[in-house]
Amino acid sequence: MSDFDVIVLGTGLKLLLFILNFEEFDPRTHQDMDPHRSTMRDVFRHFDLGLSAQHGGTYMLNRHVDDIIIENGKVAAVKSQGELFRCKQLLCSSSYVPNRVKKVGRVIRVICLLNHPIKHTHDANSCQIVIPQAQVHRKSGKFIAVVSTSVETSNPEKEVQPGLTLLEPIMEK
Repeated sequence: MSDFDVIVLGTGLKLLLFILNFEEFDPRTHQDMDPHRSTMRDVFRHFDLGLSAQHGGTYMLNRHVDDIIIENGKVAAVKSQGELFRCKQLLCSSSYVPNRVKKVGRVIRVICLLNHPIKHTHDANSCQIVIPQAQVHRKSGKFIAVVSTSVETSNPEKEVQPGLTLLEPIMEK
């Protein structure tokens, strides 16, 4: 049996993939991290690992969870592959605790591939800044736009249609 302040289940994959694919002289692999200026704290924050990384948490990756032990209404331990890991706090995907999750809404998200910039966005209430491809030495000539909203009706496709209309013509969605 091991004791930990925090156990994090199943997260950290993005950081591991970042490390695996990192090439020092290829800025496309840096994911907005400057290898000469970014601290490890910056990296942890970028990959949402700040709580555990700074406070001695333990990551349990690629392990099957047999049980989550609850004592007095609080998480006390995680049982994994025959071992018991006691903890004061557990951070995990809702898929590990489906009986303790309450669905409060849905989101529709449409990812569109365009071959042109979005028209008339100077007065938009919301937009995302994208680094032009020339600045990162890319020549694809394609654009990506995401339209999303909270679902409020039984026809979510109709709910995102006003946003999709702004993007016309759409190559693929």
